[in-house]
Amino acid sequence: MRKIRVMASFIILSLFVIVNYAYADTEVSGNITDDTTWTLANSPYIVTGDINIFPDVQLTVEAGTIVKLNYSIKMWIKGRLVAEGTSSNYISFISNSDNYWDSIYFDEESSGTIKYCKIEKADTGIYVNTAPVEISNNEIKDNITYGIFVYDVDEFLSISSNVIFGNSTGILIRFSGYWEDIEVIVTNNIISNGNVGIEIYASNVDLEHNTILKNSYGVKIDKGLFDHLMRFNDNEVSSNEIGIQICGEITYLKHNNILDNNNYALENTCSGEIDASNNWWGTTDTPAIFN
Repeated sequence: MRKIRVMASFIILSLFVIVNYAYADTEVSGNITDDTTWTLANSPYIVTGDINIFPDVQLTVEAGTIVKLNYSIKMWIKGRLVAEGTSSNYISFISNSDNYWDSIYFDEESSGTIKYCKIEKADTGIYVNTAPVEISNNEIKDNITYGIFVYDVDEFLSISSNVIFGNSTGILIRFSGYWEDIEVIVTNNIISNGNVGIEIYASNVDLEHNTILKNSYGVKIDKGLFDHLMRFNDNEVSSNEIGIQICGEITYLKHNNILDNNNYALENTCSGEIDASNNWWGTTDTPAIFN
């Protein structure tokens, strides 16, 4: 019997060693100059230095892959990033410590797709600088400054079906000038538990079918120097301290549920009138709506 027990122990120990080896960390840093794939088999990836994806080069991240980034590390995309998980097998971009990493940064002339990813504990989860990027079906949470920061757009940008939770600002969209031939669509997102849900300093933005709740400010829109072509329709804005704060005109503000916000449902901080008819305020009592 003793020989049998010793043999069994040896087999169990051997299996343990094999499993542990299969999931060993893969350390990465520096320049990516050829098309590269980060595979589930080599996961988790520990990013010890900034990643630079060169122009005309693609980094593909397989479904289920875990990417752990050290303090202040940035993934700088000058080529293309394709990170597509699945609904049952998310890709994770997370901190490798208790400190925050920097961002996934899409530079000018870059492009990419981020789908079914978990992006947590960065300074800014995703930073898009004048790049066509599809951002959909992600969980973006607990980022210290922004969940998503968009600075200018190259023709088209889609932000859809994400859960954006616990960021200081969920989505910030800021343009450096007025652009006629571009479009930003923000749709079917759930944005909650931040200081600001969505903040806009831009034109040609469509916000549709989003749920924005439990923020200090649900939505902040500042016209600035822009002639806004903005549509804000079929959203739910509820249980925020201030539902919507606007400085400037909106082309279309219709068919939204704006209710149960603690201080103001809609606050106009500039001169001029805002047409806010055909929205639901939780009551048909006009004095109650204005109070």
